[in-house]
Amino acid sequence: MSDNRPGEVQRSLESGGNLFLNKFWTGIYQNRSPLFTPISVLGIQLVARQDALIDGENLQLTPQFTLRRRYGFQRSCTSAFGSSEWPLAYFSFEELNGTVLPLVDTQTNIYSFTSSVKTSIYTKAGGAGQTSFNSVGNTLYFCDGVSANKWNGTTVSKMGIVPPISAPTRTGVFGGTIQIFTGWQYVYCYTNSSTGHVSTASPACISTGALANVTSITVQGAGSTDPQVDFVQIYRTADGGAQFYFVAEIANTGTWSYSDTTADANLNTFIIAPVAGVNNPPPAGMSLLTWYAGRLWGVSGNVVYFSAGPDATNGVGAECWPSGNNFTVPGDITAVAPLSIGLVLFTKDTAFIITGQVSPFAAPNTWQTNFGVASQNSLAQDLDNLFLFTTRGQVYSVSTSSGVTEIGFNEEAQLAAFNPSKVYVVLHRSGPDEGVFIADGNSNIYRYSQLSKSWDTVIQPVGGVGAIASIELTSANWRLMAGRPTGSGFILNRDLNTWSDDGQAYPAFGTIGSITVAPPRQVANIESVLTQITAVGTYPTISVMLNEITDNGQLPSTFVALPNPVPDPPQLAGSKSVWTRRHDLKAGQSPLPLHVQHLQIKVSFPSEAQPNEVLGIGIAHKT
Repeated sequence: MSDNRPGEVQRSLESGGNLFLNKFWTGIYQNRSPLFTPISVLGIQLVARQDALIDGENLQLTPQFTLRRRYGFQRSCTSAFGSSEWPLAYFSFEELNGTVLPLVDTQTNIYSFTSSVKTSIYTKAGGAGQTSFNSVGNTLYFCDGVSANKWNGTTVSKMGIVPPISAPTRTGVFGGTIQIFTGWQYVYCYTNSSTGHVSTASPACISTGALANVTSITVQGAGSTDPQVDFVQIYRTADGGAQFYFVAEIANTGTWSYSDTTADANLNTFIIAPVAGVNNPPPAGMSLLTWYAGRLWGVSGNVVYFSAGPDATNGVGAECWPSGNNFTVPGDITAVAPLSIGLVLFTKDTAFIITGQVSPFAAPNTWQTNFGVASQNSLAQDLDNLFLFTTRGQVYSVSTSSGVTEIGFNEEAQLAAFNPSKVYVVLHRSGPDEGVFIADGNSNIYRYSQLSKSWDTVIQPVGGVGAIASIELTSANWRLMAGRPTGSGFILNRDLNTWSDDGQAYPAFGTIGSITVAPPRQVANIESVLTQITAVGTYPTISVMLNEITDNGQLPSTFVALPNPVPDPPQLAGSKSVWTRRHDLKAGQSPLPLHVQHLQIKVSFPSEAQPNEVLGIGIAHKT
């Protein structure tokens, strides 16, 4: 047999030559006529891609362009979930010292986990949805549509601090030498000394008015019940002024009291009270946290909110959410994507964009129409490149430099059958394991290789699959995580040395074709199918379907197995690493046509935990 150049395959077969495919780079391509041979342009040549798969499951294209059983999923944690919870999302929180803390979000809890233990760091409130996470320095912020919180790796507390709702009271103590000519006013704030955050100030008390011979002013107010608040800060105007300057910080108690004797000249004018709601906590119902233009953004319904970030002058910018920092779009926001050109807001039908890198930002404008996603899970991002599954069931790659490409075209019908509201889209890179993974949230995953620009056959994990994510499981160890779609399962990850799913083996097959061996009004006499298979595990079953385009179940046995292969050439019978075999059509388990115009070749591996691999497939013409 000869190794023809791709552009010569068709002519070689029709003139009585042989075909040998020694690389697989097209992947599965089902959105086509079964008799159409995909074509690629290579320079000025049209390359016939005879290696295209028309069906299959659990086979992947390797970086070496072979076909191999896909990697399996193993347990990342041996602690099982309860019967009513399963993973909704995964996230890894890396502290500034390099410590990596992997997390999993369920219907009821957020857990940190190790290989043997799940530890709940937060119990979710009733009605909470999927949690979104964003880390800033050594703080992890997260919200779920009901609560907004933060975690420092040890303790969970509220994001932001609810401000005092009542003005302080003040009483003059007389007999001293302080003279107030116009009046002093006071406000107070709650603060967390560990984080440095400060709440919005309370309402101001009534001015003292002009007072003579004052010894001190006693200021009193209500303490905070928020456990993160350990101090109260007191601010005061200068005599007759309007700006509130720092006076003192005292312990947070049920009712606090402070005796102020500070002269105007001793007020700390570098620390100004955050008034008028500038340090408010995030709005109720927020989710979809993201980082853009040096600040946190979040969504509630059709409103996007943004924190003060670098605009904050007192407190932690990520926890300050001024009441006026928001924009509204016509529909509920389902996903967000921060790009260099702006912050993209997706609804189910339209994408909007907010531009600008500093406040004030430009109000949202329409970016793409008829181009929406059902949830944040439907979107994966790689810098300025997006991969998304639309509410129309299409998979696109979007680049700010090269535009929009429908990368899901080859598998359009299969992907369109996924329920957009359950889809997860993940970009994953970990050594040889790379690609865009699309899961239907139930039983199927498709992988698109960015290396070969092609799709693998469908991945069908034993036991089903729900949420997927690419996270740093341990330092510099990125894994594709997976979870079951129902309760009582385990945290799983795709492992490059595993060929079973949580210990359960799975079958794998791929169907190549249809391969046209003769043009209309002509036939070819095909004698045998040739294989090169790694000598690992069980040798596969090789079947052919001649002159048919679908195994529709209406025929007795459309695919016919070709048993009893023999070494070919016989001199290689002793190879220890490669099985080189010839499958004669005359050995078929049922009669096969003598004349062939087109055929499909099916390679089927049994359920076993082995890295079975197809190195080459050939067709030999009868001489």
